[in-house]
Amino acid sequence: MIFFKNLSSIEKKILYGFIASIFIFIFFDTKLTLFFYGLNDPFKSFFHAITNFGNSLYYFCITIILFFVFRVKKDTSTLFKNIYDLNLFTFYNLILSGIVVQLLKHIIGRPRPKMLMLDHNSLDLNLFTFNSSFHSFPSGHTATIFSVVFVLYFIFPRVKKFILSFGIIVGLTRFIIGAHHFTDVIAGCGVSFFVFIFLRNKFLDQDRLFTKNNNKIIPNEGIQDLTLKIKKIFNDYQEKLIQTHYYYKYFLLIIIISIAFFIFPTIDITVSGIFYRGSGQFFANSTDWNVYILREIILKIIVIALFLLPLISSVHLAFTKKRLLNLSLNNCAYLFLSSILSLGIVVNIILKNLWGRVRPNDTVIFGGDQPFSIPWLKVSHCDHNCSFVSGDVSAYTLLLALILVFDKKHLTKFAYLLIFLIGLTRIMEGGHFFSDVIMSFMITHFILKILFDLFSRLPDNLNVDKIYILKKK
Repeated sequence: MIFFKNLSSIEKKILYGFIASIFIFIFFDTKLTLFFYGLNDPFKSFFHAITNFGNSLYYFCITIILFFVFRVKKDTSTLFKNIYDLNLFTFYNLILSGIVVQLLKHIIGRPRPKMLMLDHNSLDLNLFTFNSSFHSFPSGHTATIFSVVFVLYFIFPRVKKFILSFGIIVGLTRFIIGAHHFTDVIAGCGVSFFVFIFLRNKFLDQDRLFTKNNNKIIPNEGIQDLTLKIKKIFNDYQEKLIQTHYYYKYFLLIIIISIAFFIFPTIDITVSGIFYRGSGQFFANSTDWNVYILREIILKIIVIALFLLPLISSVHLAFTKKRLLNLSLNNCAYLFLSSILSLGIVVNIILKNLWGRVRPNDTVIFGGDQPFSIPWLKVSHCDHNCSFVSGDVSAYTLLLALILVFDKKHLTKFAYLLIFLIGLTRIMEGGHFFSDVIMSFMITHFILKILFDLFSRLPDNLNVDKIYILKKK
């Protein structure tokens, strides 16, 4: 009771908010659970990966290893002491919230969502049970991730929205994959919050990590110094990144996104799963009118324009000495080389024909007979015209080259809309994964930018008047 009396007015409001949320949503738990339980497994695959961020084993290992490192080093500086206390504070949050969660799980005995399939109700409590099928309330993974989130929130208040958003996403995965009810997730968050408050007050009494300023509990000077040091490191790196060349930043972005797809390949499965009907069928197919317009009409117009326009314009310029559509020889060379290098060589000859990634509708996951493979991993599951990367998206991205040449910047948003639509269409057809679409756009766009900057440094006629086949004596 003393703990609750010592809560601030805001903390009491948060407590009442947690309790009210549980009592409100408990009446919708069964319907919400059954809805998400019925979603296809491919859609849930990414959430199965993300939910591992709520596994307490990882955080216990990190804090224990750091504890022994600190004990061996025996640094007496104030900064070191605060880092040690922070690690200890995190460990206590994890272990105490875990104990509270396990006690509640065993005492309350709420059935997990899978038990609803066996004619159980979400409120059919089995009090004081050791049966893990009745250990749904509250969510342990949610309590774990929020134990870490509240500590990070305390250290980095400037990015609190991002930190809280990440915790909410991880917590909701427990609900989406069918491991917990929605109110279990709310309760898990509530447990970790009040464990954090309890331990914060204990550390405050010992003048560790926290201090009071105008009756408001804030980080002590040591933690504030630590925060400033981390912020300075981040700002210095950000400043260096801003000063680096555009191509380096773009290339770095491609690498970062590629690593994200490599570490979390289930992103592809989840995005494709959104448009999967089951039994090997996707939402869209080649007979749909929108697919026909995008792939059979607009795509062919783009390809014809990209290859024939520079060719015809060059011939016209050579014989008449006049520009067709005001296209210089430089413009024609840029369009032709952009198309050949990006869509022709890099996308089709190298990536699509050599990387061997099977298209979604041919994988076992989506009713096919071939294995799923992650992007950038060279395999031999497909011989030619494979999934990685999307040729259609690459062709549509070349619209940006036409916009640059004709200086029609007002059409840029329309071009991006078409690129988005063709990418979405290919995913909805089961013809490409999300990473195929993203990588195709980024690689093609990267090539376009490099070539445009290169050709912008060359004269309009490319100095062809200085080229002699036979030099007169």
